[in-house]
Amino acid sequence: MNFALISYGILLYFLCFSARNDAIRNWDHEFLYIESTSSNEELVNASIKLEHTEIGKNSVSGFIDWKFDADEHTMCQLRFLWSQSGRDNDYKDTIHQVPMMTFYEFLDKYYMKIVYADWGSCTNLPDIGSKFVPPWNKTTYIFSKCDPPGVNFPDILPRGYHKLVCKIIGQAELVIETILKLTPRKNMLV
Repeated sequence: MNFALISYGILLYFLCFSARNDAIRNWDHEFLYIESTSSNEELVNASIKLEHTEIGKNSVSGFIDWKFDADEHTMCQLRFLWSQSGRDNDYKDTIHQVPMMTFYEFLDKYYMKIVYADWGSCTNLPDIGSKFVPPWNKTTYIFSKCDPPGVNFPDILPRGYHKLVCKIIGQAELVIETILKLTPRKNMLV
């Protein structure tokens, strides 16, 4: 009986320790590139740039001036690509994708988990709660020294270069492309 209790205790400790270690993010990121393009700056204008904040660190600042009515015909897609070398022709799609869907559907399913979780603290992007209620505000969204931590990104990702391409297609098309370099985390106990 004593042996069973000790074995159970060791097993419980091992499971808790393993679960804790599995949840430790194994990567750090560095922004290398960000660019935004619009098919019609009268309807959506964006200027998003990297700023050097400290040695080896970049942050994102800029704006998206949204001037058109998003409706059930407005579409959105997020592509996540990976490259070991960082060469343009070397990027391949990863398993982490948000397929083309209506903008409203994207807002309901992914906005709070992916966009707002990482960018909400350094922007005036709206907190839409659990369900988006139209309309999407026509306003200027400001990004100020953002260094999003990747809150809901996988804890384990391959080292190398990760390209994120956000495409919104409506009365105008907005494309935001970001390249991050992922490196092994310096202190795995943090």
